[in-house]
Amino acid sequence: MDIESFKFTNEATHKVVTVTSNKLLRQYPDDDSGRQRFLRLTLGTTQLASRAYNRNSVIDAIGGDLTVPAVLQIYPSHGGPNQRWTFNEEDASGSGPRGYRLYSIKAAGTEMAWDVPYGDPADGNYIQIFPYHGHANQLWRMEPKTITAVVLKSLQNNRVLDVPGFAFGHAFIQHYAENGGFNQAWELVDQGGNEKKIRSVSSGRYLTSSIITTDGDAYVYQGPSNTDPNQIWIIPFGPGGNGTIRNKGTDLALSVDPGPGAGNNVRCLPGGGAGHQQWTMIA
Repeated sequence: MDIESFKFTNEATHKVVTVTSNKLLRQYPDDDSGRQRFLRLTLGTTQLASRAYNRNSVIDAIGGDLTVPAVLQIYPSHGGPNQRWTFNEEDASGSGPRGYRLYSIKAAGTEMAWDVPYGDPADGNYIQIFPYHGHANQLWRMEPKTITAVVLKSLQNNRVLDVPGFAFGHAFIQHYAENGGFNQAWELVDQGGNEKKIRSVSSGRYLTSSIITTDGDAYVYQGPSNTDPNQIWIIPFGPGGNGTIRNKGTDLALSVDPGPGAGNNVRCLPGGGAGHQQWTMIA
């Protein structure tokens, strides 16, 4: 599936609007993850949903008072004026100094614009609304970004690979009922042949196997990108196909817990032919 979205880069700081773990909007360097990608939802004026979460969570000015500066966050959609935005091309020539258009993004019906306080380029500086003055810290590049992703579904129980609670940091991976959340969408990053890295669209982190435990299995979690073979997966089938997904580092198969009363954990286990180790890939 192709996910159409946008990223927003500030003209003063060259940092990208990012949803952090506490759901506030801050600026960080581009890491190409879903926490920096947003969907436009047209509801009279535009709402912006975070691809790190889902279409029910949109950019919101905290407190709802559009007459005063307010920090931006991700919050459940209610359609209020503090969740609706207008895009205004501000560069008179139609292109910025490096050949792109620059926009102000204002709360609908107001002159309160997205703003990086003082144009400070520090990582983690928050994004707020502030009265529009047109300086570079209120001008934004709005760039379309398409990511091709898949859903990985267990043939054992029809549940899908899922990052619990849209977690950003270290989190053990589970299998869960399919619900269309971006925490259930995964990018396949080619490593040559059938070898892939598997990156969460929601968090931008990579599916990783732990070392083999004394029980002969391995835990599966999401972690930052590294060169360890425990982060490389051998997938001998493409979208529409099914089969076993094996970890290169451990040579164990990605598995759901077998048997009645099993939990939601995803682990790597020996074998590879049993139903609890079979997956289908849905584009």
